[in-house]
Amino acid sequence: MQSRLFLIAALLGWSVSPVWAQNQEEPVYVRRFSAGATLSVMGLSMIPGNEVNVTLTTPAFSARHATTSKQKRIGYGFTAQLMLTERIGVGVNPLLRRINYNLDTDIHEGVDNPNTIVDERFFRTRDEETRARLLDIPITVRYYGKDRHDDGPRWFFDVGGAIRKVYNIGSSSFTTSAGGQPVCCDLTPSQARKTSINGLVGGFGVQVADEVGLKVVPMVRYTRWLGTTFDSLSTRTRRDQVEAMISITF
Repeated sequence: MQSRLFLIAALLGWSVSPVWAQNQEEPVYVRRFSAGATLSVMGLSMIPGNEVNVTLTTPAFSARHATTSKQKRIGYGFTAQLMLTERIGVGVNPLLRRINYNLDTDIHEGVDNPNTIVDERFFRTRDEETRARLLDIPITVRYYGKDRHDDGPRWFFDVGGAIRKVYNIGSSSFTTSAGGQPVCCDLTPSQARKTSINGLVGGFGVQVADEVGLKVVPMVRYTRWLGTTFDSLSTRTRRDQVEAMISITF
């Protein structure tokens, strides 16, 4: 029926558009609301290798603490975004991470007699492994270089804040005295300095969409944490965080 009306109008010279053309919607390349999955790879380990020496005179005591990171730098989660204007949106991007480190401690107690070959000090070692899970929740405002109805790839940058939560802390350690066998196991969890910290976030990326609306979003993000999750002896979480991320959204 619409095609017949259009043909009649054309024959009569009427400059009218068919109803279906008037109601045709403008295509959208960034939806009002979108969500998807995110993979993150950190450029730096959360706990850098470090060594601390402690010496006391009374009582005579010395200890060497050395931390080694065993962390996997991959995190994963989801992302969601709500567009407020043609170019500005707000987003949330929770990510799960794992943290894993070893703390090795060498302890000497007593005084060594310099006139003998044998070291008279009492010596023992303590080896601790700690594992925990982290939940990072960045909340950002994102600005796009194109209106959301414009075709083609578009760059963006975002700024905002983040919250980090630590949970499921588990530790195991064993102690070895000089000439003895390892004594296992102390399962007392290592204590976090803070179970929740805040941070400042900034990032830059590109959004590429295909014909069916699937979007690939690679980006680089920097976070400056305003506190440390673990901070004891030679163990201290890094405050500067750089990560490469890729999201697939709909």
